[in-house]
Parts: sequence; structure tokens; C-alpha cells
Amino acid sequence: MCDTLDLNKNAIDAWIPGEIHQHLFQANKTKHDVLYREEHINQKWISMQEWSYETKVPTHDVTTPKMMLKLAEIGVISDVYFNNKKVGSTENLYRTYYFPVDVDLSANAENTLRIDI
Repeated sequence: MCDTLDLNKNAIDAWIPGEIHQHLFQANKTKHDVLYREEHINQKWISMQEWSYETKVPTHDVTTPKMMLKLAEIGVISDVYFNNKKVGSTENLYRTYYFPVDVDLSANAENTLRIDI
């Protein structure tokens, strides 16, 4: 699944499941892979930033506006938004979470899932 990662309001391609350091390296935003020599020291700044993962959610097969969003194996503390409305938070590593969401079924609607970490 292809998503975007917000890099100071500059979106880059990302994938889920994935890891922030690898996404930045693949997008040529860091010079070396985090596992290269002592590069983890140079990339400490990454852990100090707030990041957002965002993707569009297709709804062509959805027939009801009330649904449960399932997030499996989330490995970070995060806030979860659906259509810019906070639907929940994650606080534990590698658990599965369920959040009720309201889906916009109107024509040309773009439902958006955003996870702020």
C-alpha cells in the first residue's frame, strides 16, 4: 500500500508496514541508511520530529456510512484521524486497534486516513 509521509509539509512516498528512517533514505532525504556505521547518531533528529502518514481510503464498495477501522500491529504512539476527525489513539506496541469512523459516501468524496506519530 502506497501512502505519503509528511516531511515538513513536503509529502514523500511511504509504505505500510514501514519505518520512518527507511522512508527518508529511500526518498534521498538522508545520506545513508540508519544501519550504516554510526549513522543512527546523525539521524537522531528524526526521532525528535512529529510525522504524519496519510492515505486516501477507497469507498466504492462501501454501503454504510458507519464502519470500524482496523489498524493492526501499530508500533508507535499515535493519534488517528479519519476525514480530519480524531477517532482514537494508539499507546502500545504491536496491538490491533478498532476505531468507529464515519465514511463520506457522497460522489467524488475523498476519505482520508491520517496517523500522526
